[in-house]
Amino acid sequence: MADTKKASSSKQRRSTRSETSRKRQSASSGIKKTAAQRRKRSSAKTSLRSRKKKRSAKGTTVWIGAGIFALAVLLVLIGYCLGKGCDTGASKNPFENPDMFRSAMQMDLPKTVEPSKKKRHSPTAPTHRKKSETIASQPSFKASHTAESRTIKQTRKGHKEVKKTKPAVDRPTETAAKPMLAIIIDDVHTATQIRRIQAIGYPVTPSIFPPYSLSPHTERLTSLAAHYMIHLPMESGSAKLNRQTGTLMRTFDEKRIDKAVSTLRFLFPDAHFINNHTGSRFTADAAAMARLYEAFKRYDFSFIDSKTTAHSTVRRIAAQYGDIYLARDIFLDNRKSPAYIRAQLRKAVRKAKRRGYAIAIGHPHPVTLQTLREAKDLLKGVRVVYIDELARSLR
Repeated sequence: MADTKKASSSKQRRSTRSETSRKRQSASSGIKKTAAQRRKRSSAKTSLRSRKKKRSAKGTTVWIGAGIFALAVLLVLIGYCLGKGCDTGASKNPFENPDMFRSAMQMDLPKTVEPSKKKRHSPTAPTHRKKSETIASQPSFKASHTAESRTIKQTRKGHKEVKKTKPAVDRPTETAAKPMLAIIIDDVHTATQIRRIQAIGYPVTPSIFPPYSLSPHTERLTSLAAHYMIHLPMESGSAKLNRQTGTLMRTFDEKRIDKAVSTLRFLFPDAHFINNHTGSRFTADAAAMARLYEAFKRYDFSFIDSKTTAHSTVRRIAAQYGDIYLARDIFLDNRKSPAYIRAQLRKAVRKAKRRGYAIAIGHPHPVTLQTLREAKDLLKGVRVVYIDELARSLR
């Protein structure tokens, strides 16, 4: 009996120890699992923080790169504007797109352009200049293109009925010691053409196109020429020619013509003379030509008729203002041959000797400029002058 009790007690103790051992092992295993879970969670958090840091660094790099790119673009734009002479003032060129001249007719004048209080000429009160007037009364032709004097002379008055006055004068009142010949080269739009004209060796006046799609900054050419004029496209009988940028059409009303002429004054502040490019239909239309001539007077321009038609009305309109009628006498290069050009130049010289002066018009073809350079022997007996000198002498 006693042995049984001892065996039972011993078995119970072993069972208790075994159970205690299992509990300890279970507890130890639980602790190990908890530690492993903690390590796993810690590793996950560390990995998450690392990814966040990488994303943050990547985002920062992207923003820094975007900022550097934007700054580079801004610097390039600033450099481009400085190179092109851009600004936000009155010197902004209104001809910066293919529709430039037509667009300029629709836009308002720059705010810096103020109308002058100078009384404009009126056809009812023609202005006659005295022979004793000095050359100082004429507008000066500066050797550089500046933006200092861009004031537009503008007076708003209604049209009055035009009364007939004495016919336009087309010959000098006094015979000069030598007859004068003015040679004009039309269609000028590049610096190379200006330099070739100046290389002829005697006075030749370049007539410069207003800015257009193929040459949007022709106003800058004035810095190369002390004497120049404007070659204004006007409506002709050719639909193809009329598509040139800035062509004045007979249908333009007074407001639209005023916009076009005021833009010319803005771009060419020192210019005084304008002649027509094509323009056979426009100059033959008395009403359209009267509107344009009035605008020329308003902005202090003088018009020289290229006489692209025998039906030009310019002489009659000039007479209504009491102005001298200046027009082309000879076209030099209707044929591009040296013999023809020399023959036409002889005609111009004979015309000048007979009347006291003559105006010849050519174009910047290489053959024309080369022939003129070699034709000094044909100019004996006449004085070749710029167009402004001829106009002053006739007044």
